[in-house]
This record gives sequence, structure tokens and C-alpha cells, in this order.
Amino acid sequence: MTDIIIVLTTEGDPSSSEVIHWMNRLGGNVIRINSLLDLQNFVLEHPDVMFLDTIPTKYDRTLIRGIWYRRHPALLSAITITNTSSDIEMDKFFTSEQKALFDAFCKLHKDKKWLNRHYNSRISKISQLIEAKNVGLDFPESRIISSKNEITKFHFQKIIIKPIQDVSHIHINGEPYTQYTTVCTKEMIDQLNDTFFPCLCQKFIDKNLEIRAFFLDGEIYSMGICSTFDEQTKIDFRRYNRKHPNRVIPYKLPNHIEEKIKLLMRNLSLNCGSLDLILGNDGRYYFLEVNPVGQFGMVSKPCNYYLERAIANFLTN
Repeated sequence: MTDIIIVLTTEGDPSSSEVIHWMNRLGGNVIRINSLLDLQNFVLEHPDVMFLDTIPTKYDRTLIRGIWYRRHPALLSAITITNTSSDIEMDKFFTSEQKALFDAFCKLHKDKKWLNRHYNSRISKISQLIEAKNVGLDFPESRIISSKNEITKFHFQKIIIKPIQDVSHIHINGEPYTQYTTVCTKEMIDQLNDTFFPCLCQKFIDKNLEIRAFFLDGEIYSMGICSTFDEQTKIDFRRYNRKHPNRVIPYKLPNHIEEKIKLLMRNLSLNCGSLDLILGNDGRYYFLEVNPVGQFGMVSKPCNYYLERAIANFLTN
């Protein structure tokens, strides 16, 4: 029987589909799990045999070669699972049950080859900066601030503000909002309350180039993003200019920077992730953050790195 690769993802993730395409080409037997409902019928019959409702026959757990934690499979509401009306408490119950099922699945396969794991898929920027300092990477002067008085003191220099955890897409009164890295102006500070929820503030670095690097099992694939020539993207390249996209180029980081990145990823227990760095006008490289489940297609295709094939090779070998 062919070795099995399990892909934990969501239904709408195209990068998962592209890697699965390569794994199929390489002879892999792939099981894609898009939601935790896909796990609802797995039953342990024997220590090494289990059922999944995504496939019609049972499979031998010893045949699993690898597991890719690409995205957390979707948590479904009670009404979706039961086809009946539900309330908040019922949704909480089913959410708890799905999480417990997923935890059991991960523990059952903890001895398998994983490309990242769910427990370290969300590492706060604070933890990342602590480890970056430990390995000797430069990063912008940073503070966690929750008062108007403190942010005013820090504002003697140009600063930017960021979420402590993830950049999220949120809805307020039905309107979608995306969080971008933002330069903090005096006008913004004047409108603040005396105290507010803590946020990450960093010294603004005049940059020559933005760099997105994809780390995979000890290899680093980098791309330079020429974002500083466009007012729309000069602070944060993710404010994409669809009409006039930034020029991007394959980029080779200095060896000593790559070695520090490898140490950082080892200390964070990550064998995969997308890193953001900048090359300052002062000639220094500054680490900004790493996203363990970040996008890689934006680096793969323009630079002809074929990262989808590289990921497939890692999982099938």
C-alpha cells in the first residue's frame, strides 16, 4: 500500500492544492482534511488502525509518511454539524468537542514527520523578538505600550504600531478592515485615551528594500520587494498597488544573516515559515517577524523557486 500524506488545511487554500498536485505527481497518496468535521468519524479499532470519514476504507497508521499543518481545519458551528437550530452554548460545546478531537488526532501522530505543528503555528511577535535577540539578529527598537504618556515619550522618533500577535481581517458593523503596519502620527496620539489596550510600537527604519524569505527544512529562499518607490506601499508592501505592482527580484541574504535565521527557526521549533526583513538605508538587515503558516506562492512564482515542488518533496521523502 502507498504511503499516506495528510494535509491539514482549509477548503479555500490554493497553495495546499498546488502542493497536493505535486505530491500526486510524485506518487503520494494524499488525504486532505479541510474541516474538523472530516475527523468526526475516526475511530480507533486497534493501536495502529483508524477510520477517517474522508476515505471509504481504513488505513494503517504506520503507513503515514508525513503530515503538513498548512492551516487549522475549519471549526464548524453546531447548526452545520447537526442540521438543527443551535444557540451559543451548543456552539461552545461543539467547538470544544472538535478541538478535543483534533488534539487527539495530533497526539496520535506526534511521532510522524510533520511540516510545522499546530501548537507553534501562532507565535507572538514578542516571543519572536526575544529569540531574534538571542541569535544576534537586529530588529527595530521595540516597546509594548498601553498609555498615552508612554507613547508620547517614545514618539520623539518616528514610530510604527503593530498588533502583538497576528494581522487580522476583522468586520465592524459589516465592514471589512485589514490591519497594516502604520506610522503613528501626532494627530493619532492626540486622539488616544490616557490608557488603551497594549500594542507593539517600533522605531521606524528608513529602508532600502523589503525582503520576504521562505524557510524550508534548513533552506532559505528570499525575494527582494522594491516597495519604497510607491507611496501606497512604502510603509507596508501588503498595501498592494494592483495597477502598478512593486518590482520583485530573487535575493540572496548574506551568509551570516541566513545562519542566524536558521538558529532562530530552530529555537522556535519551526521547520517552515515566511519571514519578513528589511534592508535599512544604513546597510543593516532588520528582522521583523516570522509567520509559520505564511504565504509562499508570492515568493515561489516570481523567483522560479518552485517551492510547491520542494514542499511536496519534503513530505513524500
